[in-house]
Amino acid sequence: METKMVDTSTEFIQQFIETVPEGERIRLCLQCGACSGACPFGFVMKYPPHGMIAMLRAGMLEDMLDNDTAWMCVSCYACTQVCPAKIPVTEGLTTRVKEEMLLAGNVPTELQDALETDRVYSPSLNDKRAIEGRRGEERLEDWLDERGIDYYAETGLRFDDHFPKTPVL
Repeated sequence: METKMVDTSTEFIQQFIETVPEGERIRLCLQCGACSGACPFGFVMKYPPHGMIAMLRAGMLEDMLDNDTAWMCVSCYACTQVCPAKIPVTEGLTTRVKEEMLLAGNVPTELQDALETDRVYSPSLNDKRAIEGRRGEERLEDWLDERGIDYYAETGLRFDDHFPKTPVL
């Protein structure tokens, strides 16, 4: 599905409901603030999680997109876990708001620098064979073996030689 920038809060909410599993639950928000209280960065956000929903309901999507609040989300899922209405805040709301911010060109300088550095220095992005492996043209296990990287074949986890293979509890 192609992502395109939405024009209004109403359109954003409708797209959220249609594309996010359990997205219709956004309509059940009580504005109790439990999500914002559980958020480790809620106190520094101009629009913490329940504030984002309030902004959308008030038709103020543009104001929210002009602010860096959503980029403060560290995807810890604390807000989602405590929400009495079971709204998919982390995987739905903050992710979709970040997508809209990207489409609007609102990317913090620090993130832009990190993405540029990763693009330049990451072997997984610059190594043509690694990219091909992600497309299924080469098995990941073969790519790791060629580079001498140890991994658990059954889980796909990779370890350097100096880490002992310990069972997962």
